Amino acid sequence: MKYFKNISGQVFAFENDGSQDDLIAEDMVLISEEEVVELTSKSPADRRKGSKESIDLAAGSARARFISPGTLIDAEYFQAEDAARTFADNGYAGAVPASVQSWADATGMTVQQSAEDILTTASQWRNLLDQIRAIRLSGKAAIDAAEDIDIESTAQVYIEQLDAMAPA
Repeated sequence: MKYFKNISGQVFAFENDGSQDDLIAEDMVLISEEEVVELTSKSPADRRKGSKESIDLAAGSARARFISPGTLIDAEYFQAEDAARTFADNGYAGAVPASVQSWADATGMTVQQSAEDILTTASQWRNLLDQIRAIRLSGKAAIDAAEDIDIESTAQVYIEQLDAMAPA
């Protein structure tokens, strides 16, 4: 037999002759017999904890697919949103915030269009965060409610939902 595990730690065994290779999913990795023993000997509490951590990691990966890579990029976006909101609340009058001006310069938009675009993008981002949070929290609750035998397969349902989230 050859053994695989998926992202949530569920273990699968397949025949060595290749007759079941079509059942090996992309998220599965080959593991040793020693790893099989280790994974299958964990207590349900440890398996629940590990499955919840896997959901958190999948949620983090989903968030990361929607934001530019780099350190503090999300902080930069929140700062731009705050500046654009203040500028909009002041009727697009007065000093133009640097983050609004830089986006206008980069895109060729007017400063008002730039502020509106920043606010629209921020709203979309917040809606996405709400969706990810709902899936993540629902998944963790489902793991708590799952029978011991179903812990990993329950987690996998929510991980797959998070993995399917991608920018259009």
